[in-house]
Amino acid sequence: MATSKQYENALGQGYVLRGGKREYVIENILGRGGFGITYKVKTKLFIDNITVDVHFAVKEYFPDICWRDDRDNATLVVPRTKSDEVLHGIRDFINEGLRLQKVCKLNHNIVNVNEVFEANGTAYYVLEYLEGGDLITLVKDNGRPLTDRQMLEVMRPIGDAVQCLHDNSILHLDIKPSNIVMRRNHDMGTDEPVLIDFGIAVHFDSSGTPTSKTPSLGISPGYSPIEQYTGLREFDPRLDVYAFAATCLYLLTGKDPVETIKMSASYVQDTLPPQVSDNVKNALVRAMSMSRDQRTASIGELMQEMTLPAVERAVPVMPKVSKPTNIAPPPLIHSQEPEQRFQVPSGDMPVNANSDSTFYQPKPKKSKVKKILSIIAAIFAFLLFWIIVANTCSNMEKASKSSCSDDSESAEMVSSTDIVSTDEVSQEAQPEAQPEAPIKKVASSQSKPQSTKKQTQTAPAMQQPQPTQQIQPSVTEKQIQNQQVAQPHRDLEYERLRNSGQRSHVL
Repeated sequence: MATSKQYENALGQGYVLRGGKREYVIENILGRGGFGITYKVKTKLFIDNITVDVHFAVKEYFPDICWRDDRDNATLVVPRTKSDEVLHGIRDFINEGLRLQKVCKLNHNIVNVNEVFEANGTAYYVLEYLEGGDLITLVKDNGRPLTDRQMLEVMRPIGDAVQCLHDNSILHLDIKPSNIVMRRNHDMGTDEPVLIDFGIAVHFDSSGTPTSKTPSLGISPGYSPIEQYTGLREFDPRLDVYAFAATCLYLLTGKDPVETIKMSASYVQDTLPPQVSDNVKNALVRAMSMSRDQRTASIGELMQEMTLPAVERAVPVMPKVSKPTNIAPPPLIHSQEPEQRFQVPSGDMPVNANSDSTFYQPKPKKSKVKKILSIIAAIFAFLLFWIIVANTCSNMEKASKSSCSDDSESAEMVSSTDIVSTDEVSQEAQPEAQPEAPIKKVASSQSKPQSTKKQTQTAPAMQQPQPTQQIQPSVTEKQIQNQQVAQPHRDLEYERLRNSGQRSHVL
């Protein structure tokens, strides 16, 4: 909450600050330091036909040695003896804002800068407004200091942000719990830490010389190393390493560390709770060494030393049961891997070729030419099928007719043989003393008369010289028996030919 001293020489509530891109309305004061004042402002953004009110944070370069003009209560008034110093400070402030505007794009945990502009005889830059509280509020809301794992979850992203600054030859020089604020992600429902307040940050050139003309450095007791009290001469990341480790110590103990001149290894070990891991204790003792020669060289090295061992999951032990009474079986221990369920996609989904999982792959759409060719091929196959079927039926019909003619010829041969055998029997039955008489065929009442063609074929074979006197042969018992034997054979042959559709004359 802003005090009366913070409101002294500050822009009044409702004041309209005209920037390079838009106008900002002052709502209240967020903080004040030795070289500037930070305000909470509101501006209007136009999205098509909709006007939206958006909050930002605006930082103003305003040293303690300056005041406001009484005529407008806005313009910066500089003492004559300090004019060159303030002008250099304004120039460094503008360069700091422009540099921060580029660096914030490299790391998500560095506060974002929107624009830098000059107004009221001084300089301003616009920052994102962070709704979450700082680390002091985080510890209070937690009700007790954080565990070493909770501390690392908060400080590991900040370590990456500080390392990004060092890679760009920038020292923050004011890392402490109040300069780390939580950014609220309303979509994800989570908070993430953000490093703010670059008021005394210094940039160095390639030779390690400061590019800013800041006459003195700010000091935060308990968080600034001993060499920061004597002044900054060269680029040295170990200044930020000390402040970073002191902030970690605050999260684990819930109280500010002692001043650097009173810091010792025994103090760090006695202050930390006993449940803190040895890796974290030893890393903090080394990083907060009073002598920078014995201090950890970089933030990356410090984060590596504070690595915690992997958490081992306890395996539940089932109690021994003496008798197999009616006890419910133990629950199945399911795998910790998330269950994978197949979801039917609503449309075409891209396929990830590098993934091990199985994705829905849409069927490729056929072109019109391919569809037409497919139809023509189907019609051709249909016609070819029916041609094959027709040829097959024709061949079967010819084979059937040939088989029937063969059966007819065989039947005729059988009938002729029967007739010849019957005649021979009748000739043998006649007495030898009598002359042979013309043979009369005895036809059965059940047999049909034979065709003229067959009679002419068998007649030459049966013609013999006949005497002048014709004698009627007598029918013997042997002839009757032969006729009775031949009659069933002819009946069966006739039935078989009739069933096969062929008709023939069988005697």
